[in-house]
Amino acid sequence: MKQIISVLVLLITLNCFSQKQANVWYFGNKAGIDFSAGAPQALDNGVMTTDEGCATISDSNGKLLFYTDGRKVFNRLHKEMPNGSDLAGSVSSTQSAVIIKSPANDSIYYVFTVGSERQETGLCYSEVNLNRDGGNGAVVTKNIRLLSGAYEKIGAVSHCNNRDSWVVGRRFGSSEYYAFLVTKNGVETTPVMSSSGISIGGAGVNSIGVLRFSSNGKKIAAMHSYENDIIELMDFDGLTGKMSNPMLLRANPASVPARNITGVYGAEFSSDSKLLYVSWYSTVLQKGLIAQFDVTSGRQATIQASLQHVFESKALPTGIQMGPDGKIYISCLYENYISVVNNPNVKGMGCNVQYQALKLGETGQRFCLAGLPSFVQSYFSPSSLSFNFSRTGDCSEKNIKFLLNRVIGADSVKWNFGDPNSGASNTSNLFEPTHQFPGPGVFDVSLVVYKDDCTKANDTVKQSIWVTDFTKDLLGPDRLICSGEAITVSVPVSNIGYTWSTGSTASSIKIDQSGLYWLEVNQLGCSERDSITVDFKPTPSVNLGRDTALCAGETLLLNAATGGATYQWSTGQTTPDLLVRNSGQYSVKVTVQGCAASDTIKIEPGSCKLFIPNAFTPNGDGLNDGFGMLNTGSINTYSLIIYDRWGKRIFATTNKNEKWNGMTGGRQAQPGTYVWILTYTKNGEPDTKNAKGTVELIR
Repeated sequence: MKQIISVLVLLITLNCFSQKQANVWYFGNKAGIDFSAGAPQALDNGVMTTDEGCATISDSNGKLLFYTDGRKVFNRLHKEMPNGSDLAGSVSSTQSAVIIKSPANDSIYYVFTVGSERQETGLCYSEVNLNRDGGNGAVVTKNIRLLSGAYEKIGAVSHCNNRDSWVVGRRFGSSEYYAFLVTKNGVETTPVMSSSGISIGGAGVNSIGVLRFSSNGKKIAAMHSYENDIIELMDFDGLTGKMSNPMLLRANPASVPARNITGVYGAEFSSDSKLLYVSWYSTVLQKGLIAQFDVTSGRQATIQASLQHVFESKALPTGIQMGPDGKIYISCLYENYISVVNNPNVKGMGCNVQYQALKLGETGQRFCLAGLPSFVQSYFSPSSLSFNFSRTGDCSEKNIKFLLNRVIGADSVKWNFGDPNSGASNTSNLFEPTHQFPGPGVFDVSLVVYKDDCTKANDTVKQSIWVTDFTKDLLGPDRLICSGEAITVSVPVSNIGYTWSTGSTASSIKIDQSGLYWLEVNQLGCSERDSITVDFKPTPSVNLGRDTALCAGETLLLNAATGGATYQWSTGQTTPDLLVRNSGQYSVKVTVQGCAASDTIKIEPGSCKLFIPNAFTPNGDGLNDGFGMLNTGSINTYSLIIYDRWGKRIFATTNKNEKWNGMTGGRQAQPGTYVWILTYTKNGEPDTKNAKGTVELIR
């Protein structure tokens, strides 16, 4: 059976906005969600309970590495890391922690923490080495202070070079923000300072509220709760770490007093960084809302006027955080559900806030508290994805259009299509070029992207493009092979991905069972599938029996007969059976429809009962031509004497294999009766035995 399928490849808009480091979240009372399958799935293995802040980090494949409440660090097995307690954060700090990977070492991570309200622990960092504790990680350096008297808020975003990271905190009772840079050399302890011109001090609760970057790293918003209940919005320079253009916004309803409430608390920007979402709640009034601002104008009055309340409820929305799917997730205090803004790039009610969208667990077991995990916000920016490209059209299409996975961050491009015979058309500077390839084959296409970030560097992407010939029979014809055998099926195409029906991703598989097998080969989303059916012919059954012994004078018939077979014996005979008269090793090969089976039997000389015939016929026909003891395999010593009827000795031998041939004195003995006397011993028996009898010579 043959099946060849070509897959039409179309440009599909990316449905994810982040790297996979933000795939797994743990928060609240042992709650968790995982975005690895696309839509978030609730997790039931979290062990952390935190009133507010927390942070989680996964590897580039979305597998959990560790998480923290700012006080303890839990490894991927949900066990406390060695030296992983007493960090300088607090479970009641709005943003107790954020985790940043070292740009120079995939095993080194920095956990930045801030204490609750005005704790003197301030902004600190600790170092985690994932190579410790058998690969589960351990805290190796702890609580290095960068800033004393810090607010409960901390934010992180990539440097504009997309390699280093900025970590930003604020000193309580001042107008100063402090930006610390994390590079391949570690954490730089000398900060870049910026003044917003607004000093926030007074009661410790005034430090409550998050600090959030937009995913493109160009905006930063700080929530100042309780006595202030204001939003501070500024521009951020990803190259210098400087903040500018500070402005104040308010999200609360005009009829609500500013004091004796929590006020603004959580904040998040839309994935396109144009809209700012803010959570506001009051435990006194038992009321909460989600406010939306359009921040694109850069002018305070215009942004304030764009305020819309897109969600109002007796639920108390607190933490809000973008997910890897580009949606914004909301924790409502003490609820065992998480809510979601489904279309956060849409202004007004079209953003579609869905209350209680995902159940986290049974009531009282796993539920939200005030916070959601903090991340490096650049994880949620399309510009954080590595440049890549795809193709459109059928796999056999020679006129191929190429598409960048993103144009954000690309200043210009240069293509080389790996088709030198095409002359000047082998290169292009278009973002979406089309190239006519000469025919089937594999072409090495390269793309240079000149970036518009602060590095002004370039990225080079190389891929092998497969233009297929769908008349090609990848797996060959269906196979009929002998039972018990195996075949190896391989594919004469290189530089592609393989997916077999067996789950193998190798270029060949070994088949030893009947069935339908298929292979899908793919290159850049272009796939070809072929199938093959393997059946087995029966292998003939041959059995010569167990090894045995054969006594002298006996025969054994070996039978290998089976229908429609040919035979080849070790003796050279080609009959279905073989008559054996002598000891030795015998084998036969039986073949039916090209499938062969063999068997071997070993025949030893038998330790049989002594036998002396009472007559013999020495006429030269090969049957009974001599007289003597048969079955002599177990005889040790031997003496045979023969007398005629007058008592004259006419034959004697001590060779147990020698027989009397009926001759005496060089002449034929006359027919008649002769007397014999036998003396012998057996192997392993000390006694000598004697026997006497007569034999009839017949002519």
